[in-house]
Amino acid sequence: VVSLPTEEAAVKAGDPASVDTHHWDVWTTNGDGSGNVVSLPTEVLDLTNDQKQKQKSASKTTKSNIANNAHKQDNVKNNASGEHHKTSKGSDASSDAGTSDSSNTEAADGSAEGRRSGSGTTDDSVPDKGPPDGSEGVGMPEKGLDASDDKPSLPTGPGDGLVSDAAASSASTPNVVFVLFDDVGYNDFGYSSTDLKAATPTITKLGNEGVILSRYYTEPDCTPARSTILSGRYPITSGMSHSIVDLDSPWGLPTSHKLVSEQMSAAGYQTHLYGKWDIGHHDKAYWPTERGFDSYFGLLVKTYTGSNSYETHACGTGYTDLVEDLSNAYGYEGNYSTTMFGDAAAAQVLSHDATLGPLFMYIAFNAMHAPVSLPDEFEESDEYATITEGLTWSKRKEFAAGLYMGDQAIKSVVDALKTTGMYEDTVIIATSDNGGPSNSAGGPNGANNYPLRGYKGNVFDGGMRVPAFVHYPNGGAAMNGTTIDYVFHAADWYPTLVNGLAGKDWSLTSDGLNQWDMVTGVTQGPVRNETLLWLDYMSSGWGAILVGDYKFMKQGCKVWYDPDGSSYAMGDEDCSGDDDDESAYYRIYNLATDPEEQYNLYGNSDYSDVQAKLEERYCHYYNDVMTDNVYQEADKTGAFTAMEANDNFLTYWLENTEASVLYPKSDYTDFSLCDAYLTTATEALDATPPAPHGEHVSMHVNSAGESLLADYMSDGQRP
Repeated sequence: VVSLPTEEAAVKAGDPASVDTHHWDVWTTNGDGSGNVVSLPTEVLDLTNDQKQKQKSASKTTKSNIANNAHKQDNVKNNASGEHHKTSKGSDASSDAGTSDSSNTEAADGSAEGRRSGSGTTDDSVPDKGPPDGSEGVGMPEKGLDASDDKPSLPTGPGDGLVSDAAASSASTPNVVFVLFDDVGYNDFGYSSTDLKAATPTITKLGNEGVILSRYYTEPDCTPARSTILSGRYPITSGMSHSIVDLDSPWGLPTSHKLVSEQMSAAGYQTHLYGKWDIGHHDKAYWPTERGFDSYFGLLVKTYTGSNSYETHACGTGYTDLVEDLSNAYGYEGNYSTTMFGDAAAAQVLSHDATLGPLFMYIAFNAMHAPVSLPDEFEESDEYATITEGLTWSKRKEFAAGLYMGDQAIKSVVDALKTTGMYEDTVIIATSDNGGPSNSAGGPNGANNYPLRGYKGNVFDGGMRVPAFVHYPNGGAAMNGTTIDYVFHAADWYPTLVNGLAGKDWSLTSDGLNQWDMVTGVTQGPVRNETLLWLDYMSSGWGAILVGDYKFMKQGCKVWYDPDGSSYAMGDEDCSGDDDDESAYYRIYNLATDPEEQYNLYGNSDYSDVQAKLEERYCHYYNDVMTDNVYQEADKTGAFTAMEANDNFLTYWLENTEASVLYPKSDYTDFSLCDAYLTTATEALDATPPAPHGEHVSMHVNSAGESLLADYMSDGQRP
């Protein structure tokens, strides 16, 4: 345990965190794939000392104001008016206005698909689970490998990595508010939910007036998802491909990876974080304010624990997880965390000094991670009755009410943006870190992924495909009421924000792709054709890859969940058999015709060529791209000794640590599927020099050097 810095010790001693059917209608994914990313050294221009000092001063003033105005939320209050909010049963939260207008949309093949005006549907009915007989349109699809020549042009590759003074002082760019919910599922944002129409009036309005990303994929759990968003790296290239960071974890996302906060700061943004961190805290060097954020107010690990956890901020009996920058955050007990973080973020907006640069704000709620708690007496309020009307499952009711609190926290920020005149020029992004646990054994919280299969912690779409939207009033007609049905991955935020939105022509070390032009409507057609969804060598090659319409995965059998928490079976799988036999463990699904992942094509002789190519791509990542992970066993002695010496607040306990590998990939030989591809893959890559740890060259060819850009596309109309 290291000694605390003198100034911190003084503070601690003296001072008392419906998917409706319209979302399935386009699945065209012919595109350029995972990026042809070439990792090169990057130099970014740092802000001047004078600018940094001004930012720090402004940040301290804001946090002082927040601390002086800390108060317990007895009910749901508007940060601006102080009045109670009531959601009327007839509000716009219950309507998915607009019909699909294909006149101004175009897919990669020239058809009117892929980008749709009108983000909702007038059909509020629950999507059908599909005919049990596997009749035409739902049953076994045709394989239809389409070797179309209609390919978008490839990226030209990174620049020289240098940032000029002129680039750093370029014209003003939009503010950014990035909202990340915790464990919110595909069926939970009101604009596409089958049952939570009244729970998210703000989110529904922002989504319907923005760009809905209907095929947004993330990682299957908290830590890897957050590390991917913040670093732009797949977990297999960042060392984060196994497990999650807990309060006693002596590891985290290596500091060798520049975070988006560091890049946005270098681009002239004022950067602030409110809420959950969860990518490493054992060493001070891993903390937010050491990694590009000008200020931080939140919790360091995955969730709060115990009863009323959102108000106690407890991380175990007798311990607290709430931090301001590098110090304990005192005086907030009893404040409901969702509202508290929203109020703090709104206060930061109100105090923002635009002369110091635009605002980049990352709001990462611990909501809706279990155990979910609600403010005192909220269940007796009119709001609660409206929000939960028609819901029968107790956890779903609790979830809906908690999500409403998050929605109102976003409203507080939106109100502040409007008050300051920043709203029109602010990009608001909202999504979830992973799929909802639903009613599974892994921490059920009442979330739902209907009609997708699976849930948090597995690689069925229900575990990784979540709601997401981008709202930008100044984005023009192309960004108003649009739904995009192309794949967008969590790693894409990094280059999309830095290269796209901020307009910096910088060479970035990233597995993501810049999709800003696609989101804003400057270009038509998809950007990705291939996306590695997950891969973990410490779990016997468990993972998934998406190539075109086809998804290959190694995953045991998992069920579907209705919004009422009940499970059901579909297609030819009911999970009643042996999960470990080959036909159940290896899986291939054609998501164009089988989005609910009912019909496993693995081992089907009609798809032998598809299977071979999918396995080859999966094994390319396993054999040639994946680096050793940095996971380590818990250090309970170090973590708890440090907390007890720090007034029982979670803190760091190590100094000057470097990411170390205790469980190298070479020690794991129990995944034999990719052995057959070792020789051919090595021959194809023998001209490519080895990349440093955590970096790679992503090649979009197979072992024979043939392009994969147009493979795996299904023939015919998408459902």
